[in-house]
Amino acid sequence: METPGPIEGPDILAPLLQQLPVAVVFLDEQGDVVGQNPAADALQQQMSGLWPPRVQSGAGWYDGHRLIVERVAQGDRAVLIISAPRGPAASSGSLALILDDDGVVLYQNSSLSQMGRSLLGHPLASLVEPEDQMDVVEALAAGSARVRFWIQGATGRRWFLDGRLEDRRADVDIGGWLLTCRDQTRHRETEVQLRNLERRFLRLLEGIPMAVIISTTASPQQYINNRARELMEELQLSSREIHDWLLEGGRTWIAGTDKPYPRRRLPARRAARGEVAVVDDLEVTVENLRVALEISAAPVRDRGGGLLYTITTMRAITARRQMEQKIQQVGRMEAVGQLAGELAHDFNNFLTAIGSYGRLALEALPPENEARDDIEEVLQIAHRAGALTRQLLTVSRRQPMTLQKISLNKLLANMRDLLGRVLGSGVELGYESTADLWAIRADAGMLERVLLNLAINARDAMNGVGRLTVGTENIVLDEENAARLPAAQPGAYAVVWVRDTGVGMTPEIANRVFEPFFTTKPQGKGTGLGLSMVYGVVRQMGGYIRLETHPGAGATFRIALPRYVRPQPGPDRDIITQPLPETTQAMPEPARILLVEDDTQIRQFVHRILAPLGYNVYPVGTPSAFQKAVKSARGDGMAAGFDVWIVDIDLPEMNGIELVKSFDSPQPVLFISGRPPEDVQKLPGSFLAKPFTPRALAAAVWARLNG
Repeated sequence: METPGPIEGPDILAPLLQQLPVAVVFLDEQGDVVGQNPAADALQQQMSGLWPPRVQSGAGWYDGHRLIVERVAQGDRAVLIISAPRGPAASSGSLALILDDDGVVLYQNSSLSQMGRSLLGHPLASLVEPEDQMDVVEALAAGSARVRFWIQGATGRRWFLDGRLEDRRADVDIGGWLLTCRDQTRHRETEVQLRNLERRFLRLLEGIPMAVIISTTASPQQYINNRARELMEELQLSSREIHDWLLEGGRTWIAGTDKPYPRRRLPARRAARGEVAVVDDLEVTVENLRVALEISAAPVRDRGGGLLYTITTMRAITARRQMEQKIQQVGRMEAVGQLAGELAHDFNNFLTAIGSYGRLALEALPPENEARDDIEEVLQIAHRAGALTRQLLTVSRRQPMTLQKISLNKLLANMRDLLGRVLGSGVELGYESTADLWAIRADAGMLERVLLNLAINARDAMNGVGRLTVGTENIVLDEENAARLPAAQPGAYAVVWVRDTGVGMTPEIANRVFEPFFTTKPQGKGTGLGLSMVYGVVRQMGGYIRLETHPGAGATFRIALPRYVRPQPGPDRDIITQPLPETTQAMPEPARILLVEDDTQIRQFVHRILAPLGYNVYPVGTPSAFQKAVKSARGDGMAAGFDVWIVDIDLPEMNGIELVKSFDSPQPVLFISGRPPEDVQKLPGSFLAKPFTPRALAAAVWARLNG
């Protein structure tokens, strides 16, 4: 249809027609538009149907528009004066729909043309997306309501409309429903994106294995995750209390002390000052127990530098702190044990010389000599000193042991009477044994000493009155559980446990009970080596020991020893861990003995003992001198070199075992040391522990030559 031209009317009317707010349309005899004013131009643009409306006069709906039309005849022309009621439907600032009583769209204004589809003649509920249809139906039934729904245009693009549905069925101008709404698609899409980001952020926070608290100055807990709620329950703190606690402290202590934690160092307080703070030296009291915490806090600022909120994370690290303390304790014990081994080695060298020369002096004196009593007293003192060095060797896990298959239940049955006598009549002795207990690989004598030591300690803790229970059980440690126990390895164990009803121990004492020379007994009542010896024996046998105790609740020591496994067949080895049957029988032919010992007194003593027996002793003090002597002997044509090597394990330049292994030689080897190796079964030769007697040395050399 061609665009109508300007109105051709009387000149006096033309300016007036141009200013009229109602549409004025001039028609010819055939009904075609020959002119119209600007108001008619605007109305034509809103109407998508026929133009002009095919009505002579009256009011009605025309292509979704509510119009009032008056026809005025003017000669051979007709003038239509068309007016549209003012109201929401005529507003250009929002989208508008007019629906009939059943919700069918009768009118859509031009603002909806961007959707590219006509909604006329369709029920509104059928046009919206399925997830929003019920909301529209309920809004129509309610009479008036806010509606928000997605609707799809002709191009496939979805639009989100947010508006108000009003019941206007009593309105003569509308006579149905009026929906005014605005396009909120971009806002809705942004809102959905933000919500998805928030959900991902919350899932991330919930997945963090730490308590997370987001706080503002107005809200102490803008957000807390599930782990924070659990921790609050553990700490018995309410929502408000935890905020005050983070900022003010209270019930908080510097870890390992009784000093209150300084308020100025609290992480949340430091974060409020703009700092990033991380502390792991804070403990909080819960039901008289200390809970160690690791807390970090950081501020979050806006672009202008203002504080938006603070993020605080917390986690309980009591178990980690205890594990660290146990590892430190093991490290200290290893260091002290190493020192004890070094001392025992040196002491045994001294005691070997003292005892040996003392015996030689005693044998040289006639029976009636008055000095014999003094020398025998010296030998007794040396013997007692040797017992002390054996304790030190046990602490350092260097005490010679004979490991064999043992039944724990049978060993406990054999010890029943002994334990009863040691405990006394005031202590009741009970047993809780497992019938199908696994066998273990251990030294029976050393294990008896361990159990006897624990029984004596329990008796003292109960002041001679109470109950001591000894039990056995089987356990299997997997990788995860073994990792929680310092020095434990995964595997199968038989466990013997000793439980008393004594006074128990504080955590501070329990953490130190296995340390050498630590004791709670009065001065002069204990050496502090008892439980250190227990620890060393158990570790040397491949097991571990665990203490469970609380003040006033007694103590339980659990000793786990590896299950016995039948060893692989192999050649037997002559291992001398105890003095051999004494003999002074001389060799029919002189034997050549190469001795490497860094202690001058021991070299002199060995030479003095073996030379009268017909041995040719070649003493050297260092591994380099030993190597030189071996090469020199072979260079001189001595086919076998030397008949026996006597080698001290602890040498200044090289370990004696490594020294022997550096030679591919068939000569018999006798190792000597005041600090035996952990596994004498793996030595490439025999072993004789210091201090030893002259007869024991002679017997050991004889055995090596005739082995």
